[in-house]
Order: sequence, then structure tokens, then C-alpha cells
Amino acid sequence: VSPAQLARWFKQDATHSQGIAATVITQSRQRRSNFPQEIIDLALQAIDQYYLIPSKPTKQFAFDCFVDDVIEQLGEDTDYPSYVTFSKWIDMMIPPMDLILARHGKKAAREAKRDAVSRFYVDRIHERAEADAVHLAVGIVDDNQNYLGTVTLFVVIDCHSRAITGIQAQIGRGESSASVIDCFRNAISVKNAEEYSDEVVNDWPMYGSPSYIATDGGSGYAAHETVAFCQDAESEVVIVETGKGWKKPFVESFFKTLRTNFAKTLPGYCGKYTDQRQLDKTVQEQACLTLAQFESALVHWIVDEYHQSPHRGLDGKTPYDVWKESAEHFPPMLPANYERIQYTKGQTEVRIIQGEQGNKGVVINNVEYNDIEGHLKAIASRLKQMGEDPQVVCEYSPNDISTINVVDPFTDEIFVAYAKDKRVHEQMSLAEFQAKYSKPKNKKGYGRSRVAKNSAVIQEAKGRHKQKMKHTPKRSSPANTDEIEGKMRRHATPNEPSVHSPDVTEEKTTTETDSKWNDGSPTRKKEFGYE
Repeated sequence: VSPAQLARWFKQDATHSQGIAATVITQSRQRRSNFPQEIIDLALQAIDQYYLIPSKPTKQFAFDCFVDDVIEQLGEDTDYPSYVTFSKWIDMMIPPMDLILARHGKKAAREAKRDAVSRFYVDRIHERAEADAVHLAVGIVDDNQNYLGTVTLFVVIDCHSRAITGIQAQIGRGESSASVIDCFRNAISVKNAEEYSDEVVNDWPMYGSPSYIATDGGSGYAAHETVAFCQDAESEVVIVETGKGWKKPFVESFFKTLRTNFAKTLPGYCGKYTDQRQLDKTVQEQACLTLAQFESALVHWIVDEYHQSPHRGLDGKTPYDVWKESAEHFPPMLPANYERIQYTKGQTEVRIIQGEQGNKGVVINNVEYNDIEGHLKAIASRLKQMGEDPQVVCEYSPNDISTINVVDPFTDEIFVAYAKDKRVHEQMSLAEFQAKYSKPKNKKGYGRSRVAKNSAVIQEAKGRHKQKMKHTPKRSSPANTDEIEGKMRRHATPNEPSVHSPDVTEEKTTTETDSKWNDGSPTRKKEFGYE
């Protein structure tokens, strides 16, 4: 600032009513547009029709359409703004979020609203956890190489340590409440990594109930069974808006690491859906891993690589180290209802107790279940005595069909029923059972194959029988007595008495007739039909 400028400021401070503020506060004067309101209205209309559309046209295209409208409606001699002025109008009149929403859609608008600076700060383990599911295009087969489907992986991550506290692998797409509950139960329970993989070197000390679990609004996470399970586990579920992944940043970041560092190393992994178009073979054709092999490899990677790798968000520390440090001050605790939640299943089914005496148990997905103590039979008998249908509420999980939970309608107590089918083994999933023992097709009343109709022996005998039936004489029919008597009258001589003459005895008539007509003459026999 020059001395002259300082002198002017000093003078204004002494003489002006606003003092020194007069040198700082200056009112900006808005310039009035040189174009009439009808031109401005046409410009706004052109911006809305030709620029704010999903096809994302250029400003030049919108301006050309605007000029065409001006000439068409107001004439060729009408003055209109230049392209530069029109472009400035677009920048000044359209809010940025409205522009993104109109040209790029809701998803892009949500991403633009995301605050990349804000972060979730937690001071200890189990203060906050995040849960979500990811679909991986890796095919799964059973022990007999029958294709089962792709994998949906459910994960719970601790926000303070970035450690993975729970997992559950489900065959097939979708987020079932059974898989969500199985994942939450795994996060709460004490783990033995050796049960998953023989290759694991480090331990997996992550367990206990988190205070809050942030999830999206998927059907499996918002289900009544899931909310009830979390209440038993002393955890509160916080639902965030669907499609706003930045509100679950830790689990979303883990899924990116999972795809890059683990999934891409699996044989038969086909990448995301957009990558599968470039493949020569489908996911099913490349499938070679069993579910047990997938889980073993996953746990090995989580425990020995992911938990042991320095994390940028942890100031270079590993998730394992941060968990152990925090656990010394805030030891993880099991919920009071830990024993009960170990048996909680995710899906609720109402089933009729089968059998006249209720001795056949219940059937779910073509698998029969019954209990050893005979509770189902006693419940069925009591309900029938009361004139009610013998039905019970069953808790069921497609991830393990070896057992179900049955709720006693009289005491509300839960007891376990076991699969009667010897083919069902412990921890067997519904997908494995259906692939190995597929359900018979609906035969629409068809009983069994009838082999006799196509037997060569029977077909040959039928031919002989048909020929014999053609040459077999017809059975004789009763004689027509009226016709015979008529012929006898026509051939009788005038001197011979009639067989019905009244002056001839029955005995004589019979004798004379027999001797007269039974003379052995072939002509007579043929004529009267005796032959």
C-alpha cells in the first residue's frame, strides 16, 4: 500500500460517517441485463430441455437449440445473447447438485454430497462395528463335483482396530436373515482358527458383543429375527441409508482389499460382473473349490495376512496389534444370553406335525425332523385333543440343515429336533443337500413304468392270439323253430297228415315224422338246416 493510499484511508476514517469501514465495505452493483425477459425465459427453457438431461449434451448443443427457438418464436431480427453469455447463465442459474442430479443421476448426486473429510472416530474395540455382505463370482462345488453356486460373504469388522470379528459364507446370492445371524454369532463367539484351517499360524482373539453395529437396510439385516438376536446379544443395530457406502467406510474398504488381495488368487474367480463378459468359460465351468476349502483359505488369509499387515488408517500398526492393545484396557465380554444365542436360527417356519399320532415329526425342504424325547408327539396329541391343528413354530437355517429348533406352544421353551435322513451330516447346507439329492420332478399322478406292454415275449404271443381269433368258429345259436315249421309245411304231401293234424295221436305223429324226414337224405337235411 502506498503512502498516498494510507493518507486517503486516514482522511476517510476522520471524515466519513462509517469511518474506516467505508474503505473496506463496498456495495457490489448488479448489472441489469440488456435482454428482455422473454429472451431470458427462452434461455431457461432451453437449458431445462436441451442441457439438463441424462444424455449429457454439450453447452454448444443447448445454445444452438436456444437460438433456433428464438428465431422460430421471435423472428430472425431478434437480438439474443452470445454463446459465452449463455454459458455463464448456465453456471450462475443452475445449482451444482441439481446439475449433477439431472445429468448424471441420483447415485452421482449422492456421491457428490459425500463429505470426504469427516471420519468416524472410536476410542476402543467394540464401540462400533460395521456389517455387510459381498458377492464373489467364484463357483463352489461339493465333494462329488456337483455345482452348488457362487458365494455371498457376510462380514463384521471392528471400526477401532479394523479387525474382522465374524464371517459367514453363503452359497448363492441374497442376504438371508439366517446368514446374517450366523455371521453375528461368529463375531460374538470365541474362535479356534484351527477349526477352519490347518495352515493358520497366528491366533484369532476377536470376540464379544459390539455396542453398535452399522448395517444397510437389506432384508436380512432389518428382519425381525435379526433385530431380536442383536437384542439378546446386547448390541444395537444402526441402519444407514442404502447406497451410501461412505457411511460404512471400513467394511467397504475391506471388501476392496478382499477382492484385490484374496479373491483374485482363487482358482475359478471370475471378477466382477462386468469382467465376466470377457471370459471364455462361465463361472460354473470354472468352479473347482468346495465350501470348506473356500472357508479354509479365507480364514488363513484373514488371520495370517490381513490381521498381520500394517494399516495406513492405524498409523502403520496392524489390526492384530491394535486389538490386543485395546483389549488390555477394555476386555471383550460375552453377552449374558451367550448360551441361548448359540442355538438361534435365522428363519422361522410353521410346520404341521406329521403322522396320525404325531410320530413322524415335521418336514422342511423335504428333510424330516424329529426329537428323541418325543416332545413333538406329545404336542401333537395335546393340540388334537383341544381341536386345533398340530402345528409348531420351527427355527431353521439353510447353512446347517442337520438340526432345527422347535418352540413348544405351551411353554415357549425351545428344543432341538434332528434330521432323520441319514444322508444329512452335521454342518451340511441346503444347497449341498439339494445338489447331491435332487428333488424328484412332479410326475402329475404317474405311478411307475409298466414293462409288460413292451415285452418282446408278450408282443409275440399277442400276434399268435390275434391269428387264432380270426379262425375260431362262432358259437352255435338256438334253432329258429318257427322257420323250421314253416319249411316243413311247404314240403308236406297232400296225402300225408300234418304234424298238427287233430285226428293223429302225438305218438304216431312223432313216429311218422321221424321216419319220413329222417330218412338220411342229404338234400332233406340241408334243406331243413340239420346239417
